[in-house]
Amino acid sequence: MKAIARRAVLIQLALFLCAYLATANAGTSPTGGNAGLAQLSGDAGCFHQKNPDDEEDETTGCTPARGILGADAVSVSPDGRNVYVASRGPGNLLSRGSNGIAVFSRDTGSGRLDQLGCITNNGSDGREGADGACQDGDALAQANWVTVSPDGQNVYATASDGGVSTFRRSASGRLTQIGCYTDAPLESRCKDGVALYRPTSAVVSPDGRNVYVTARGKSAVITFARDPETGDLTQTGCTSDDGSDGACANGTALEGISGVTVSPDGRNVYVTAGKDGAVATFARDPQTGAIAQTSCNLYAAPADSSCAKASGLADATEAQVSPDGRFVYVTAIRSEAISVFARDDASGALREVQCISEFDEKGCEDGSRLSFATAVEITSDGRRVYVIDAGGSALTAYRRDSSSGRITPEACVEEGFDEEDDDFFEDEDEEDEGDGLRCGRANGIFGAKGLALSPDDQNAYVAADTGNSVAIFGTPVEVRTRSAKAFAGGLITVDIACPSGRPRGCAGRLDLASGKRWRTRAGSAAFRAPAGGTARVRVLLTPGARARLARHRSMRLRVAVRERGTLALPPARSLLVRSGSR
Repeated sequence: MKAIARRAVLIQLALFLCAYLATANAGTSPTGGNAGLAQLSGDAGCFHQKNPDDEEDETTGCTPARGILGADAVSVSPDGRNVYVASRGPGNLLSRGSNGIAVFSRDTGSGRLDQLGCITNNGSDGREGADGACQDGDALAQANWVTVSPDGQNVYATASDGGVSTFRRSASGRLTQIGCYTDAPLESRCKDGVALYRPTSAVVSPDGRNVYVTARGKSAVITFARDPETGDLTQTGCTSDDGSDGACANGTALEGISGVTVSPDGRNVYVTAGKDGAVATFARDPQTGAIAQTSCNLYAAPADSSCAKASGLADATEAQVSPDGRFVYVTAIRSEAISVFARDDASGALREVQCISEFDEKGCEDGSRLSFATAVEITSDGRRVYVIDAGGSALTAYRRDSSSGRITPEACVEEGFDEEDDDFFEDEDEEDEGDGLRCGRANGIFGAKGLALSPDDQNAYVAADTGNSVAIFGTPVEVRTRSAKAFAGGLITVDIACPSGRPRGCAGRLDLASGKRWRTRAGSAAFRAPAGGTARVRVLLTPGARARLARHRSMRLRVAVRERGTLALPPARSLLVRSGSR
């Protein structure tokens, strides 16, 4: 009898283990990276400078910073050790601005930032009477762009009321200004730049031999030769919409020029033009850096136009080329869109293959969080595209198909973190966005404007001009299980994956919730997983959850990942739990 009883027990145990393994593997998502967005926990998740003239500035929960009033653009150094933020001056909703560059060191493991200093147009951090809070720089009034050279030796900034500034970057990431260009130097220390009125952006070529600058005031793109030893610039040419009375080459569809980028192979330069609603293609001479326009894509182009017609380009703001060089992605404010263009390998000419718009733009798919699309970035592996919506204060991650270039929305975060409420996700009874996504909440992205990704793709940094802040996001723990069966008195298993960019691995808790607004706790369990590895977490449902499951045989739960001291605010995951065999 004892042998029979032992055999029965062993059979039951075997059946349970089989069910356990089947449950752990059923309903899991395929491997291949993490689409989520997770803001760093606590005050490490954002930096904020209070505007003394804004009585309604009630941002809390961020680390205090200086020199980021009107944060407009952000860039990460190629070695991943520093982050630079350009902050403009008074304008729009702001009565003050920092007019300069804020410098941060970056922890390459977690993505955390610590401020090292700032350099501004007058040495102030933007507050009256705060002279000396930052270094004193030149040609930084209304600073609106910042970029780092591929060799990491120099930082370049543009300022719409200043010009183009060159900085030498130290081993620690601190900056020393070594030169500048303006369109009207007068008695300043800056050199005279042709067609350099109201610059808007800059990019360094992949070979580090040239810097290209867009200037909205002259609707021009300006070419500079870069000294590889010092980083100093020398202007060598320009192309403008009207030729600037012979001072520049005559271009097409460049009015209201806004952004510039260079293809990874260095053979083409692409510029966006807001007023014309266009993206213009230039061929680049790799030896001299000289550029010549070869084609253009124009919003609502007439039948006899020399430009190809394209949807979703009204008030185009920024363009980025995919790492494989096959596609170009363009954001546009008035079209409320992100457009995808296939790039001809020989000529660099563009052909529109997809457009996603919130504005119901003709020829575009329906989208969300694009009401003021200002910035786009692509991960170095080419698998994801990130887009900023300044109007909705949102950041959206899109999954990218490498063969077609098409993108599909995967995850999103929006401004709206309530520290007291501790409710990280949208209400259960709120309607989904137009693309079906429910966004996580974030702190410090009000009026999000600029975006940069770390070289390892583990972090995203958002500059928010209206909020006077910089927000830091990382790649969260991925919840791979989408459905599970409950066995042995309410025990379920959930598979998770830790991103490879976490040298110390991942540790925290999985919290399950049910009910209205997911306020009813349904279970919780600790987890630990190695960097780049997975873990199988066993969670025991609460008595209330088990009772509900017994009544309904299935129920839907929300899974939230709470990490200790690393990341928080990941997107909620839905988990379908069914009653299993006893």
